[in-house]
Amino acid sequence: MDKRLLINASSASELNYQLDLIDITVGGYIGTARRTNEQRERWVLVSILKALKDPLFCFPLEIYQSDAPDFEVCSDGQILGIEVTEAAPPSDARAWAIAEKLMIDEQRDYYFDSEVPLRNSGGHKSDAELVKHDIQSAIDRKYEKDFLKEKPIDLWIYPNSNASWWLTAKSSDGVDWENVNRVFAAPFDNLKVFRRAIVYFSSGNIWGSKGSQFEKLERKSHVHSHNGRGE
Repeated sequence: MDKRLLINASSASELNYQLDLIDITVGGYIGTARRTNEQRERWVLVSILKALKDPLFCFPLEIYQSDAPDFEVCSDGQILGIEVTEAAPPSDARAWAIAEKLMIDEQRDYYFDSEVPLRNSGGHKSDAELVKHDIQSAIDRKYEKDFLKEKPIDLWIYPNSNASWWLTAKSSDGVDWENVNRVFAAPFDNLKVFRRAIVYFSSGNIWGSKGSQFEKLERKSHVHSHNGRGE
């Protein structure tokens, strides 16, 4: 994939203006217009940059969509990379593809309770435990990539499993805070390999790495939660 310039901004206002111009449409799970990796990566990039109160990069700022890593960043003359990855098992995507094919989104609760064998069926693991496992798996998939030897890399993780959906849809503000805090209570392995790691939930809440753990980052007050799968 050839590098494609997405952002060329000299200030926060320019960045916000350009973010609004980027197409972040993500297709469905099936059909000729089904989602692509590039669509999901752009959606995560724009969602995080628009949500955070404090900027992640210095200006002037250029961001290119590329491949391995997914984005190349030139921040005040420093070359960085961003690798975007979902934290979800393939089985969950297959289940959503089935639901989409059968056009039963309105019956999602019944369908996933009765027809699809979810990983937490039988109560063996809580949603929080499953989400933590998915995040650790996402880190483990990426921490030995060759591009980590070439430049400092940010790892941006988007939990998109059924467990993460339930975890961010249980309270009035869209977040089961007690269990979300449990996700980040213990250290993660291999986290320090990355310059920084970000976890972005579809609720709009963001967590950033600090050592081998994560801490909640402050988001802009006007950021609204996304519904459903968050795309």
